[in-house]
Amino acid sequence: MNNQNTDSPTTTKPIRTLVSAYSALNQDVAQLKEMFAEFKKDAEFNRACLMSLIEQLSPVFPTLHTFDNEIFLGVRKEIVAVKL
Repeated sequence: MNNQNTDSPTTTKPIRTLVSAYSALNQDVAQLKEMFAEFKKDAEFNRACLMSLIEQLSPVFPTLHTFDNEIFLGVRKEIVAVKL
């Protein structure tokens, strides 16, 4: 009877250990951070484009440089003020 393992080490599946799971999780977190940074950069670019368009379309809107994340709330306030 042969008790030797005849399987090649390259044909066996690696055992997923806590260390490899932790490493995989760290890689996922790193990818998410990269995606978020790219999204943030795109959002800043889109905001700048929107502000430029607003400035070109109306002389009222250039005063809206100070809103942070409430762009459309500020625009709505100005539109209401113009209609009054």
